[in-house]
Amino acid sequence: MIKTDFHNFPKGIFSLSSNEERFISPSRLINALFAGLNDLFESLQQGQRSVRAKIQEIRSPSYALFIRLKVNEILGVFQRVFDTGSKIKNVNKRQAQSNHHPSPLPSKENSSLAKFRHAVRDLQKTIAIGSLVKNTVLLDKDYWMETLKLRLVIDNEIIEGHIYTGYLTGEKYFDKWKNERDVNRVLFHEQYSFEEYMNLIVLPRLTPEKRQEFKSKISIVEYYHQGELNSLEALFDADGRIYTRSSSLNDWVDHLATNKGTVDKYSDFYANRPPSALKERKDHLVKDQTYMYVLDHQGRLYLQIKNRGKTNHTSLSNGHAVLAAGSLQIQKGRIVSIDTFSGHYKPTEIQLANFFKYLKESGVPLDPIKTTYVGNYAIQPWQINEISPGEAENWLADRQI
Repeated sequence: MIKTDFHNFPKGIFSLSSNEERFISPSRLINALFAGLNDLFESLQQGQRSVRAKIQEIRSPSYALFIRLKVNEILGVFQRVFDTGSKIKNVNKRQAQSNHHPSPLPSKENSSLAKFRHAVRDLQKTIAIGSLVKNTVLLDKDYWMETLKLRLVIDNEIIEGHIYTGYLTGEKYFDKWKNERDVNRVLFHEQYSFEEYMNLIVLPRLTPEKRQEFKSKISIVEYYHQGELNSLEALFDADGRIYTRSSSLNDWVDHLATNKGTVDKYSDFYANRPPSALKERKDHLVKDQTYMYVLDHQGRLYLQIKNRGKTNHTSLSNGHAVLAAGSLQIQKGRIVSIDTFSGHYKPTEIQLANFFKYLKESGVPLDPIKTTYVGNYAIQPWQINEISPGEAENWLADRQI
């Protein structure tokens, strides 16, 4: 059992219960922590066992430290990917001075332990939230980078926000950052955060035309604040019909149908709503439409129109763990079909069962609903399964989840 105050961590020293003093460098400790975390994360994502049960089997000081910090699940990736502790200074000046083989940045005052502390803070604010709730699913690793606000400078224009990672991963920028070396054969990821790599290495290499092409292909994903989420929260009446307590969602659906190309961000639309509309507390049956949905870790259901690359499931979850995610179709105030299609979360049968249980507890009959779900996202092409109307109750009873 570790007996240490994390905030007063001595350089390379910690005490064990035997009072034995041992020297372990911060970098070696962090490496041990991250190396041991992979199995834990995989078991968590696959739903094989709870975090608490897994932790009870692990006796190493590394895991004891994670228990103390209460971030047991997914800290490993933050070692380098989410190293945003160092800020870019004078980016425009560096871009102007850089060539195809820029020199490494001056050494930074960022120890492994400092990066670890920063990673813990980011983790607690985003992905780890809700992850200890039973049967939640974490954001898929391919989209963890989206949860952080990156700041890119393209021809003196700053683009900042939750950048959709589809284009960045498709162009293999992340892989290049991990694997490419500079003229001194030093890996770029050992010198730069990903944000710095993009601003100081990648963008200066591009021609003006290619930079504009890059700019046109990246997109910022909306992450809604609580007021916006409240306007998108869905409830059910005594007859199982779905409604919101605000007219904002229905008005947004009408806006998209009649004013395409004017305002394409719900945040802007919401910000321009009259005060009377924001204060309104009246039941509005949700309009006939197909919506993406998220059932968050606290059991609140949010709906929105999907706009790939701009409005995704993370817009409704802010990257936190969720109980269910997918799409649903509404006709005359009732859900007629649902699916579990979400590349961000890759829900399993467990999350579908969560949603069925939520609907039942809300007074929604399951049998009239047609359901489509992915059997295993790891298998390509996806294995699509259907639950026909009249079979949902039996399907849920057989799973006993």
